[in-house]
Amino acid sequence: MRLVWGTFVLALILLVCAPTGMILIGGFGSDAITASRDIFSSTRVVQLIVNSLIVSLGTGAVAVMSGGALAISSIYWPKRSRPILSALVTIPLLIPPYVFATAWVDLLGTSGIFAQIMNTTAGQRWATPDPYNVFGVVLVLGLAYAPIAFWCTRFGLLTSDGRKAEPLRMAGGEFAVVCHVVLRQVSRHALIGGLLVMLLALLDMSVPALLQVNVYPVEIYTEFNLTYDMAAATVRAIPLVLLGIAAYAIYRGVSRNGRAFQAEARPTWTPAHVSFAHSTFSILVAAPVVVLATLLPFAVIVVRSLPMKSYGEAFVTGGEEFALSIVIGVVTAIVVCGVAVLAQHVLSRRVATICTAIALVTFLVSGPVNGIGLISLWNRPGIAGLVYDSPVIIVLACAARTLGPAMVIARILFDAQPARYAEVSDVFGVSPWNHFRYVALPSALPGIAAIALFVFAWSFGELGATVLVCPPGYTMLSVRLHTLLHYGPSSLTSAMSVLSAVVPIAAGMLFMAIARRGVAANA
Repeated sequence: MRLVWGTFVLALILLVCAPTGMILIGGFGSDAITASRDIFSSTRVVQLIVNSLIVSLGTGAVAVMSGGALAISSIYWPKRSRPILSALVTIPLLIPPYVFATAWVDLLGTSGIFAQIMNTTAGQRWATPDPYNVFGVVLVLGLAYAPIAFWCTRFGLLTSDGRKAEPLRMAGGEFAVVCHVVLRQVSRHALIGGLLVMLLALLDMSVPALLQVNVYPVEIYTEFNLTYDMAAATVRAIPLVLLGIAAYAIYRGVSRNGRAFQAEARPTWTPAHVSFAHSTFSILVAAPVVVLATLLPFAVIVVRSLPMKSYGEAFVTGGEEFALSIVIGVVTAIVVCGVAVLAQHVLSRRVATICTAIALVTFLVSGPVNGIGLISLWNRPGIAGLVYDSPVIIVLACAARTLGPAMVIARILFDAQPARYAEVSDVFGVSPWNHFRYVALPSALPGIAAIALFVFAWSFGELGATVLVCPPGYTMLSVRLHTLLHYGPSSLTSAMSVLSAVVPIAAGMLFMAIARRGVAANA
């Protein structure tokens, strides 16, 4: 049975990763050598590298500062408000970043809401900040990915060593504990969150394309559309892969080979007393981030979507795209989540590690290169052509973008389980399959639901790969919406943006219900 399931999982992993692997291996020929000389000798490539690094580093800094501050202040939030505030903090992660980018353009543009208010109140034309630059991209992506830094830091707080806090609390008070103990213990987790954010910002194409900032993924997509040169596209992806490998190596070192996310049997740090002043100050720290990252941009989109008849027009004009995106997201979540979870059981640890590395490389080459690989493999006569002309090609594109991170999260999830679970199963002679089915799987249910939510949200808003491979008659909502957004904000595009935000939020609510049920069952 294990051999059958292992073969099935390996076949699915190869099916997802083969297109990118073929274009990477086949791209390093004489054409690629010539293309690399032409590409890397130009000053334009230097500017692209600089832009990509500024976006990546700046986004990581904004996300860590905002998400880390939120995580530390969350310890002092009133208990009744913690679920609501945590949900508000997490919402930006579920919504495609380009949706919030349109809100900031509508807010800070030359004819945006802020400019109109200032012109009306002051009676003269005010120069508003221009969002169409690198710093606009950093602001949008930093606030969109701040929940990653928040939850990584929050996990560090939940697993911090509380034994070091008591002596310092008696000597210097709560503030000294936070500064000298808490910040030092969660710095590793905050850095891991920052690395993840930097990597996602490095590979993002939608926001830089919308704000007219040329970075590597945008360059790959633009040049391929102009020349259809696969060798040049492969060469342009090399810096992304190298930077991604470097980030992963730093993560392995900082996380001590993933052990940073393993809970240890020791008392964790909790505040000795949460006063009204502590709660008030923590709310004041959280309020600006929540308003800027979630409430303000969402309110701008909702206001711009009025009157309500715009939603009827959005359903009429984008109903098919809306339904297709939901179906693709659900199917991709089932396939990717199933493969990522089963690979931790049916494959040996060495084989699972190799498959994870291959899937991560597929993720690191960026969405446009994934799309180019799918075109090169499936755009041919016969059965391959039938796949290429069907929605299956969109599922493969979304799976290529999400399988690597999903397998990493699954590995962390199962490695973090207490060793006593396996010891008790060994004592009572429980088979490995029954241990996985009745012990490991139920205890990991909240984490598995989180993986499924991540895959669904990413697939629902995926643009970099799907914009290249969507077959005739099948268009994702992200592709349709991104095309309309280039013509400027309108009530129709705002209504479609609201609808594209509501679906992942609803999926997040379903995840919370599943997670609570899993926690209650394991209690």
